[in-house]
Amino acid sequence: MRDSAAAMLSVALDAGLADTAAALALFRWATGPGNGRSWVLPQSLAKVRSEKIATEAIGLLRREATSDDVRNTAIDVLSGVNAGFVDDQTLVALASREAQAEQFARVVGAAHEWRGVSQEVLVEIRNRWMGSKILEARLGSVAVAGLTTFSAPYWRLVIQDEAARVRAEGVRLLAKEGDPHPSVRIISEKVVTEQVNVVKAEMLMALGKLVLRIEG
Repeated sequence: MRDSAAAMLSVALDAGLADTAAALALFRWATGPGNGRSWVLPQSLAKVRSEKIATEAIGLLRREATSDDVRNTAIDVLSGVNAGFVDDQTLVALASREAQAEQFARVVGAAHEWRGVSQEVLVEIRNRWMGSKILEARLGSVAVAGLTTFSAPYWRLVIQDEAARVRAEGVRLLAKEGDPHPSVRIISEKVVTEQVNVVKAEMLMALGKLVLRIEG
């Protein structure tokens, strides 16, 4: 019965027929006992701007005992219209949980889009995650790096990373947004010794795109 009611409320939110109080009730249901019901979010909660919902989502992320399913639900909520309610100090505090850094990078990006996150904070999060032994943290670092000013030493670390996924993601981002001249040098230094064929192909394609950007 409660599942059916939540589904109907989700539809009402999508249609603009329910208020933020109803959205808050749905959020509490989605993150309550017997969680794992984040299917309601893409169609409803992620579109509802509410400081109360954002505050509760932040609270869930601060708690060590919060399950991964509920954390993902909270991250979904904060990755949309509620990102502006997440201040810089909160971003830094929540970024300490490195295991979900790749997902949390979406919150950082959304917050930057909504209100602008300081470069100091972005670089702090980027560098913290890049220094982690956890793959997801380093992937999150690359995502956040796209929001920071270009740093050749940082990108050399990315392109030399032990994980092929990190190297590949870094190459794709450099091809799209990196400073062309130093990006060509950084990728060229690695492409000759790259052992993973898929990553090597990404590097060669990136070099072609960067050259085109340089030539205008």
